[in-house]
Amino acid sequence: MDANVPVKCQSPDCSAPSASPNTLDASTDD
Repeated sequence: MDANVPVKCQSPDCSAPSASPNTLDASTDD
């Protein structure tokens, strides 16, 4: 599933999609 995450998601914040500023991209997991 990580493969679907954009490269910019390398940030540690990406660990928590709920806290990640890229909620739109993380919503795919939803």
